[in-house]
Amino acid sequence: MGIGRREGPEPFEGRVEVTPQAQRLMVSLRAMMGWALFLAVCFTLGLLSVATVGAAGSYFNSSEPGCSGSDPNVLLCEDFESKDALGLSPAGSGVGTWASENADVANSKGGIDTRTKGWAMRIRDGYPHSICGGVGVGGTNCAARSILQGGDGGNSAMADHSLAPGTGPGRGSSYNEIYVRFYWKPLAGYVWNNNQKMITWNPCCANDGGIVFGGSGRNDEWETCPFQSCNVLSEGYLTQNQGNKYSMRNHVGNWTFVELHVKLNTPGVRDGVFEMWLDDCGPAGLTFPSTPTLRARYTNVLWRPAGENRLLGVVFFDIWGNPSDVGTVLIDQLKVTKVGPIGFMGRRVPRRLSLPLHRALRYSSKPQVRPPALGGRNLFSTASTPRP
Repeated sequence: MGIGRREGPEPFEGRVEVTPQAQRLMVSLRAMMGWALFLAVCFTLGLLSVATVGAAGSYFNSSEPGCSGSDPNVLLCEDFESKDALGLSPAGSGVGTWASENADVANSKGGIDTRTKGWAMRIRDGYPHSICGGVGVGGTNCAARSILQGGDGGNSAMADHSLAPGTGPGRGSSYNEIYVRFYWKPLAGYVWNNNQKMITWNPCCANDGGIVFGGSGRNDEWETCPFQSCNVLSEGYLTQNQGNKYSMRNHVGNWTFVELHVKLNTPGVRDGVFEMWLDDCGPAGLTFPSTPTLRARYTNVLWRPAGENRLLGVVFFDIWGNPSDVGTVLIDQLKVTKVGPIGFMGRRVPRRLSLPLHRALRYSSKPQVRPPALGGRNLFSTASTPRP
């Protein structure tokens, strides 16, 4: 059974206009194809004209439903489609960026909230840190990009972000439990090792650095290291334990849906929670199972020792290892909530059009099949911890 409650569906943020002729054609199309392909055809043919409104502010930079800042359960959204203050051009064509300035530079010029959309960027080799030109999930334009070059740290782009609501410049709020959803794509030629980490969760605030509670992303099976049990007590990693292992190595060039659920333990008590869902969504992010597939579930995690009372306040794409992996990864459609699971990225039109494009997703530990029509070293050793 799931832990916590699922975030409810949100209305589509925009305006949809449908002519009578288009309505008749759409009915015919719906009878012949699945919803994902139906949407793609309709937008391509111009049957649906949509004016989306991107969310403003350092915490809500995404046009995904629920990411306007009006839902108190949503803590962070980023689709990497908007520029930051510096506005360096991305790779490819179009606009959009992750963050263009090192956090210390941004803070010296007015702060990360106004300069880099709240992102505290650490290592900036491999410019630009975004790529555009229809390369994002579901045919969106842009995605974040990090290039790992091997060796100590890998010289990769990495950044962390506080959680809403903001409580001051660069400072956010803290929680006992969060769900983190994003899409991840390793490109051709990517090489894994056992010393890499990809994402960690820390107390507030962005740019504080370090690793406090732990994180995920070791090797191609995305093993997880709770800092207290894994590093301090050397009890090993949390591995996929649902009998349906997913290896990123087998999905190079495709978008992988990643959702992580972290609930902190009572300090010193083994009652914390970790869950992970992983699914292949194809090279464009348009194919996916009917429900996200649970790959790992633990309810006895020791995230915090006795006396550690801080809460979750930062999501950190801590793309670092010693030696690091080698290759390029893309990141897109980040969403963080305090209830969940979140599920696949989706949009919804107003109910008055009677187009039920969004449906509640039930979560399963068994892989689901999309209908054919739709197409060695301790990972988190303190000696290798990057600091701002």
